Amino acid sequence: MLNKSVLSGRDTPSWKESMSFREKSAWASLAVMLVVYVPYFVYVFRLFGRGELKGSVLLGQFIGAVVFQVFLLIIVHIVIAIQSRQQQADERDRAIEAKSYKIAYLALIGSFFVVLPSAISLVFALNPALVPGLVGLPFLSQLLLLCFVTAEAMKYCVQLVCYRLGI
Repeated sequence: MLNKSVLSGRDTPSWKESMSFREKSAWASLAVMLVVYVPYFVYVFRLFGRGELKGSVLLGQFIGAVVFQVFLLIIVHIVIAIQSRQQQADERDRAIEAKSYKIAYLALIGSFFVVLPSAISLVFALNPALVPGLVGLPFLSQLLLLCFVTAEAMKYCVQLVCYRLGI
């Protein structure tokens, strides 16, 4: 196989050429997750702050966010697949995946025990009038979703660090 960097007169391949399919996929998945869920959670927590957080509104927003995320991931992965060929997972890929899942799981468990009580305590300290809304299903469901999204983002970050450091 010809090395594109040799044909272009460069000694080192560009960052696009040096990344594996899985690393590009992790970058794309993290970027899509941020593009979809940062605005989603900003919207949700603004609704909560105004006392307008309702399950019916959240369900529609959540379904829209998931559909948008799936659409973006399909488009981005098609582009990545066209630009680079997918390789068989080797031992290094499996080790990186195992490490990323382990750390993501620890982040998920940690967020359950840190984020949930901290969020409830913070809201209680800042605005006690919002406390009855804390025990409602809409708010707790969004905090749990935030914990899962954070853990998934952590998984992609660990994969990227491992690939970049050559672990």
